[in-house]
Amino acid sequence: KNSISGTDPMSLSLPPEARPICLDLCAGLGGFSEGFLRRGWRVLRVDNSKRFKTVPYTIIGDLTMKATRERIAQQGPFDAVVTGPPCERFSGTVIGRNWTKDHQPRNPVAKAMLELALTVHDYIIDDLKPRYFAIENPRAKLRRLYELHRNLPHSMRLGGASGGIRKGPRSPPISSAT
Repeated sequence: KNSISGTDPMSLSLPPEARPICLDLCAGLGGFSEGFLRRGWRVLRVDNSKRFKTVPYTIIGDLTMKATRERIAQQGPFDAVVTGPPCERFSGTVIGRNWTKDHQPRNPVAKAMLELALTVHDYIIDDLKPRYFAIENPRAKLRRLYELHRNLPHSMRLGGASGGIRKGPRSPPISSAT
């Protein structure tokens, strides 16, 4: 390991096309995938906001649109997928403004964010099938919405405010205590 740059000489010794690839969905500034990049992985970042178009390795697209998902799939297969759905609609500080007591969206923006989070979840598991994936889990809401809308077992909780990692779509989760 190069302690200055944080790169992994093993990955860097591989030709670029043989290096593992990480897909970062809802990437924003790309912080979730930066560690992968520093370890020599190839990275593709996707966000729907044009303000992130200058972030390296980023394409702009709406993940709820089939054309965007098809464009991304052409870059795969992906070894890892990471995502942090926009937590400003799911965090504990805004639950009352965005959600009813029976976990229904209270406004159009919350409804759109729920659609995005569920689309991303299904896209990762059903379509991309990466070896590893991590979904940021704003503790107060997203976990519960996945349980309700996708019949995910309570045991799939991925722990903590920043989620966790699950190996493959059909393997048991690797979870941390919550």
